[in-house]
Amino acid sequence: MKNCKIHGMIDISNFIIFKNNLGYKCKLCVIDNKKIYYQKNKEKINERHSKYYQKNKEKINDTRREYYEKNTDRLLEHASKYYNNNKEKIIKRQLEYYQKNREKVKEKQRAHYHKNKEVISERYKKKREKNILIQEEKSVI
Repeated sequence: MKNCKIHGMIDISNFIIFKNNLGYKCKLCVIDNKKIYYQKNKEKINERHSKYYQKNKEKINDTRREYYEKNTDRLLEHASKYYNNNKEKIIKRQLEYYQKNREKVKEKQRAHYHKNKEVISERYKKKREKNILIQEEKSVI
């Protein structure tokens, strides 16, 4: 146990360790200080991040792509679990976005359709053929 000036007596495992020595701030104090600093310097931090991203765009994208390729199964499983656990919240958020940005969404859909007309029509052809086969099988039975 060690005494924190703000949070009182706290277990040693909740203190930051600097070069084999315990720090004078507990992890809760460090988190609080980071939040306060971020609130005070939000624009400066965001500007620094965007400049870094612009300079290192290719490297960042390559790293992300590599990570995705190595962990595809795990990431897809996580996304699926998240969606199943938060289905109502996600659908509500999507509906609210659609209602607020209806024209923007429709314009994006039109642009996507015109850009990918052949692929979309091919997909619908396959779907129709599959449905016709299913209907024929049902009528035979």
